[in-house]
Amino acid sequence: MQQRLHVPLETAVRQRVGLQPKGPSVASGADGGSPLTYAPADRLTTLNTPTHQLILGQSSGAAHTTVGSVTLDTPQPDEPLALWLMSLDGLPVPESKHLLLALPTPVVGSLPGARPARPVALVPYRHATDWSTLEPAVGSGNVPSGSRTAQGPLWLRRDVRQLHLSHPAAQLVVYPLQPNGSRRAPLPPEMVSSAAGQHHIRLNATPAQTALWFELTAP
Repeated sequence: MQQRLHVPLETAVRQRVGLQPKGPSVASGADGGSPLTYAPADRLTTLNTPTHQLILGQSSGAAHTTVGSVTLDTPQPDEPLALWLMSLDGLPVPESKHLLLALPTPVVGSLPGARPARPVALVPYRHATDWSTLEPAVGSGNVPSGSRTAQGPLWLRRDVRQLHLSHPAAQLVVYPLQPNGSRRAPLPPEMVSSAAGQHHIRLNATPAQTALWFELTAP
């Protein structure tokens, strides 16, 4: 990713961030605005700068979550929610012709001792109705839960997501990326619809189209 798309790791830690224990926490931007916002009631952090737009936290039950020019249809309440859209050509996101989208989804390890390998599952905690824990390893005996140390291979959950982007381009080409940053085949037209500056993108609809990173280009 660093070599092909020139996204430095330092981007993630360029600026120190602090959150207040109560009420929304904000950091002033260059224009005096508030690019970083944390809403404790919604357990949601958003970042909106000219070249980066981020959503991080848990879904609160709202049908949509919006930051800047991007809106993400959100899953059921208490599901992890993460999105990071960044400009790769230095232009503001609404004007950029080269964007990188990160869309992480939950990942778990394999159940120790299972043959064939399968993901470890969340199971109800013993004698509890409102707690969950990791299932114990195969042959581990009468233990209440499994190890919190993940064992490979790791399993990435495929979450189908609908994303809406406001952008003046007539159309966008969306490439799922391999782990090494190389492009897969672009998403077919039925997964990317564009009209009047609004682009509606269906992500992770099939295993072949599933990725953690997507490259968006405007011809």
